[in-house]
Amino acid sequence: MAPAAERSVVYEGRYLRTAAGRERAQVSCTTQRADGGSSHVVLASGPRALLDWDTTPDWATVAAVILHHWLGAPPSQDDLQTFLNQIATDWQPGHPWTVADQQLQAAGLTPLPANP
Repeated sequence: MAPAAERSVVYEGRYLRTAAGRERAQVSCTTQRADGGSSHVVLASGPRALLDWDTTPDWATVAAVILHHWLGAPPSQDDLQTFLNQIATDWQPGHPWTVADQQLQAAGLTPLPANP
């Protein structure tokens, strides 16, 4: 990821209803560039039975998705533990959440320089 001065990144977890009335969980990333442009990518989506953030194991799954995108490589166990201890602790079962790039940087989770 580029330095925060060049763009901002926000990860979001939320629940969506399908046309059939089923609930799905979605993890996405929105990037705002300094030139005013933006991009939005869905990193993971699925039924709550497979993707959720109700329990610590669920948090670890979502953390791995976010960190892999943020770091540009699979996260280490230390990175996952840092995320779980410093960021995911505010998540509430059944509620949406956001994680900003500033939170990741403050936790010492630094992207690889080669990740544009």
